[in-house]
Amino acid sequence: MRPIDADELQKAIIKAFAINNEAYLLEGSEKKIWELINKAPTIKPERKAGKWITYTKGSVVTAYKCSECGRTVRDDTGYDVAKDYPFCHCGADMRGEQE
Repeated sequence: MRPIDADELQKAIIKAFAINNEAYLLEGSEKKIWELINKAPTIKPERKAGKWITYTKGSVVTAYKCSECGRTVRDDTGYDVAKDYPFCHCGADMRGEQE
């Protein structure tokens, strides 16, 4: 599946076919296509849920590892890693409980 922005698709169709107004589309198969785009269901993309796992805790630097891909981030300032990194580069939502 490939999520798309239906509004942008309609704008691109209007631009590509140099359509001056939507009334042009109110005939035949073009009208049906336009209606299908308008009626297309919206989806919420699935996103993995991950956690930042503390894997080294030193006196100055603490390191965290993504439970999904293993990416690490380091903290030497005492910030909340889940707040500053709510998503990992792998796309996982990291806003759940931390370990």
